[in-house]
Amino acid sequence: REKSIPVVIMTDLTAQIQIRKLASLGALDYIAGMICSEETGQDKPHGNFLEYAESNLKVKPGHWWVIGDDRLKDGGLAESFPSVEFFHVKKNSEGLPSLNAVLNNLVKS
Repeated sequence: REKSIPVVIMTDLTAQIQIRKLASLGALDYIAGMICSEETGQDKPHGNFLEYAESNLKVKPGHWWVIGDDRLKDGGLAESFPSVEFFHVKKNSEGLPSLNAVLNNLVKS
């Protein structure tokens, strides 16, 4: 947010479930938007997600990163557009994604 980088959530969950989850994490104020599979008509990694984002957000794919914990779904989503970079978030010992390591690497880059 400090660097004016918009964050868009792309999820296979329904909008209602994802909004509830983001609200409980206190993350709603940090995202610029959300794209759900119910909007695109497909689940990740289908290219409809990025096509939908490109046409609705008017941002060129070269300015996107995909950050996720699922190499098949999230990594495959990034592969839909060759210029989109994928950052894999490994799960911690409790099976939960550890985003801090990825964010720290992005800040250093």
